[in-house]
Amino acid sequence: MISVEEATQLLKQYLADWGTEMVPLENAHGRILREPVVADRDFPPFDRVAMDGVALRFAEWSAGLSRFDVAGQAPAGMVPPTLSEPASVVEVATGAVLPPGTDTVVPYEHLQHDGNEVIVLAEKVRKGQNIHRQGSDRQAGELLLFGGRRLDPSAMGVLATVGKSTVSVSRLPKTAILNTGDELVAVDATPQPWEIRMSNGWVIEGMLQKTGVSPTLFQCRDSLDELKITVKDILSEYDLIIITGAVSAGKRDHIPALLPELGIEKVFHKITQRPGKPLWFGQSKVGKTVFAMPGNPVSATLCASRYLMPWLNQSLGCSIYGPERVILGEQVIFEPAMTCFMPARLENREGRMVAFPKPSNGSGDLGKLPEADGFLELPAAWSVFNEGDVVDFYRL
Repeated sequence: MISVEEATQLLKQYLADWGTEMVPLENAHGRILREPVVADRDFPPFDRVAMDGVALRFAEWSAGLSRFDVAGQAPAGMVPPTLSEPASVVEVATGAVLPPGTDTVVPYEHLQHDGNEVIVLAEKVRKGQNIHRQGSDRQAGELLLFGGRRLDPSAMGVLATVGKSTVSVSRLPKTAILNTGDELVAVDATPQPWEIRMSNGWVIEGMLQKTGVSPTLFQCRDSLDELKITVKDILSEYDLIIITGAVSAGKRDHIPALLPELGIEKVFHKITQRPGKPLWFGQSKVGKTVFAMPGNPVSATLCASRYLMPWLNQSLGCSIYGPERVILGEQVIFEPAMTCFMPARLENREGRMVAFPKPSNGSGDLGKLPEADGFLELPAAWSVFNEGDVVDFYRL
């Protein structure tokens, strides 16, 4: 049995690499970028009008002129007219190119129209006001997005702006989730009094979907022969295999002995933590990776949140990923000399994230998890954790 810290370090030593692929922009959201993205031209690419109004020559206003002829219009997306008469103005729209010959924009709120003339009512006008200067945000060739970041909506906007209709991202692993147990039945089945509907696979699938991974769900009984056939078939087709159940020390927990027999070398089995102690992790010589988790729902959810998802994100090249640091909202006492993972909900208290434990009724209490935002990690070195202590937090 190893510590949480040792398990974390071992997982970092066994990261996978499934390569990269080019995907259309419309399919890139949520994926991990694997190329630098630079500005293809200045941002903005021209002196851009920042408010609806008129563009004028500041020297004329500062010389005392307040009444101007309207010489033309400059809508956004059009080539603007050149201001040739100093005592004139050009009506401009937000986003338009600043007309040549002008250097200042006065908004409509500070104007009065009189036929084909405008009167500047503002007592103070600043030269260059309301103009978004060319290249003031970013300059051509400047790095906009770095490889390793997750493509969120703002990054998608940048990709579109620079014309990236296709983008290089981390290739996703072909993933399978195998739920084991004689007591499990399908979601749409009517369980007998001794049976339960399968739930672990749906929890883990929901987590994986956030990375873009769409796993295939399988189900198998606790029969060694049936497990051997099923796991062997899955290993031949999938890169990442997640198993729930049959991983502890019971007579029908066949997975720990079966996986090495099928070519998956054990990296570790069992961690000094509660819940989720029986977690098994291993890889084959050709890069197949297996996470075998306890079957109890809280244990499986914790192991997926704390170990599977960080490992997956790091394997995909995500450069910004890790636990949050939160403040305990109340005292917690945990006596066993092992790491405690406790469901908790978060509250924003004046800009600080405060976590309030939501203890479950054991590792099978799935019904309690929707009340929590994730898991507190309480280190094994202490047994008393006081209100105000800062600890790690892993979101569901």
